[in-house]
Amino acid sequence: MIVCSIFVRPKMLFVIWSMILILISGQPASRVPVHAYLGIFDEHYYEMITNKNVPFENVDILIVAFGTLNKYGHLTNLTENFEYQIKNISKMYRKVRPDGKILIASNYDRNLDEKYILAASKPLEFAQSVKNFIDKYDLDGYDMDWETGSVDYYANVTTILFAACRKVLGDGYILGYTIIPNLTGADTILQVEPYLDYINFMCYGDGPNWIEGLFEKFSKCPRNKIVLGIASENNVETQQTINHKVDLARKGSGAVFEWRIDNDPNFSTIKMIEIAVNSK
Repeated sequence: MIVCSIFVRPKMLFVIWSMILILISGQPASRVPVHAYLGIFDEHYYEMITNKNVPFENVDILIVAFGTLNKYGHLTNLTENFEYQIKNISKMYRKVRPDGKILIASNYDRNLDEKYILAASKPLEFAQSVKNFIDKYDLDGYDMDWETGSVDYYANVTTILFAACRKVLGDGYILGYTIIPNLTGADTILQVEPYLDYINFMCYGDGPNWIEGLFEKFSKCPRNKIVLGIASENNVETQQTINHKVDLARKGSGAVFEWRIDNDPNFSTIKMIEIAVNSK
């Protein structure tokens, strides 16, 4: 990620692209878009690339985790084998979904706060490094997965970075932000939302009216930009919790995302998501 006038702003561009995906794929108009994270940093990546039956056809936006920030505050590779890995993934995904989109995510880490702050001191340099990275690997956008515990304290930093990215990238790239909604204030989202195409909510699992409470908390954020999180790890999801999130996403013209498709035993979670997405 992710979730107006004829001179298209990012929010309208993303909506238009979602409609194009529907037309190209021949999928029903009520189909909720699905984003999925894919890790390249542990054994699950290597297990996945040997599998010829990865259900990429169910994924509209694939977010490759992770890029990182270097000592200059520029976007760079997280792993030494990134170039080989991203080319492998792109080939596998685009063969099945030539109409789909691939994004790079910059990662979270206890020591990354200072690097994001450094990046914000030279925001156009940071944004250009993002564009250079995306263009080098023929990707379609950028997702920030900072996850700092001081997210509201650094709201201005995040806003500066996204504003610069939108200025440099223009409307031709997808720009997304992944948050822990319980730690993130509504005012922080109001600051950054105008620059974004979607916001991933890490709302794994479910509880009585929990998601509805998040919608109330972030009521000023456009619902079509909210992407609800579904986890394949730790057995926190069931078909019932997934149905609930997909239904809420459909009502708000939003989307859902899976963390993470490469660590999804037998791809059971992404298959449950597809069952929910295809239900009426």
